[in-house]
Amino acid sequence: MHLFTPFVEFLLPTLCMACEQVQTKLLCANCLAKITLNMLNGPPHCPTCGIPIATPESPCFSCVEHSPAYDETFYIDSYAGVLQTALHAYKYQRRLACAAGFSYLWNHCAAKVTLQSSADYLLPVPLGVRKLTKRGFNQSWEIAKRIQLPKTVRKIPNALGRIDDETSQAQRNREMRKEMAQDLFYLNTDWSGRFKNQRIIVFDDVMTTGATMNAIASLLKNHGAKHVSAWVVLRTLPKSAPFAI
Repeated sequence: MHLFTPFVEFLLPTLCMACEQVQTKLLCANCLAKITLNMLNGPPHCPTCGIPIATPESPCFSCVEHSPAYDETFYIDSYAGVLQTALHAYKYQRRLACAAGFSYLWNHCAAKVTLQSSADYLLPVPLGVRKLTKRGFNQSWEIAKRIQLPKTVRKIPNALGRIDDETSQAQRNREMRKEMAQDLFYLNTDWSGRFKNQRIIVFDDVMTTGATMNAIASLLKNHGAKHVSAWVVLRTLPKSAPFAI
């Protein structure tokens, strides 16, 4: 079957999901190089929340004053970068092929992070039943399930649950997100007591204020988890980031 792949790609050209130029791959070489360069040569980031800071490997003032429940954050690119349009097409226009593209990007750009991971589990951020039914897929899980991880890391799509909420997170301000997120998530009964002393990756497509990630990390740590890593495709960065301590 693999012998026919080049021929099929020639007959069925596609668009680069970032720049939308016609070619045969989901991501063209130029965009891949640009994203990789940004990730490798970008400014220092707060190791906890991921926002740009002045001093490498130091926490930002916000994380020092109000330490989040999650312990570290990794992401591929800024939400304002070249992948924003592709993410919108993936989530809202059901361009499901982009899931493979985002997974490929993670495997390519964050290979060192994934291969050195000492986590026990990877859990995607869940959708409520209504939103999952309407969208037809959990965008975080479709990406996460294709990420290459050590065999010791178990990927569990349904350990976390989310209470149905009609209001989109995008329609809320920062304070509203923090307040509402605390009561949205729960641990499914089958997984109660299974995460004690475990290291867990929580995977999401976008991280904006960190309220969702913080709520899930708090939930997991209340059930005994000892370390929670936030892995996201895109991170919304503030226009003026807090300085490091």
